[in-house]
Amino acid sequence: MPDIIKWERVGRPSIYDDPKEMQKDIQEYFDSCWQYKFNKDGEVVVDEYGNPICTQTKPYTMSGLARAIGMDRRTLLNYEKKDKFFPTIQEARKKIEEYVESRLYDRDGNRGAIFNLQNNFKGWEDKKKVENEHEFKNSPADELLKSIDEL
Repeated sequence: MPDIIKWERVGRPSIYDDPKEMQKDIQEYFDSCWQYKFNKDGEVVVDEYGNPICTQTKPYTMSGLARAIGMDRRTLLNYEKKDKFFPTIQEARKKIEEYVESRLYDRDGNRGAIFNLQNNFKGWEDKKKVENEHEFKNSPADELLKSIDEL
């Protein structure tokens, strides 16, 4: 009787085994895109309630997220295929998609936003409807058919 072959997984080990660990790193990425606003004296600017005012200094992107958590964009998308990571990555994608979609309404970011939506999110294809109203009369094929009929 032949020996039983035991298959072992080969390849690079997973970066994440726990979705909670990944979620923590994803939140750190989103937080890193914001910075406190400072006045000319170097003090943090606060609102009327004493809360510090933050401004977004980097856009949310899928590639930026992937890089921040130690992988490339394709690997991040592959993690999404794993059931235990799907909800974590799906929430991050929704947040990025919402940000990118909002950029459609400002003059500076709309072309980049359109590109990003079309390439990173389903349902954002650019479709063109082409209607052809040209009539072909006396095309070479029609002439050939007429000559065959006359034989």
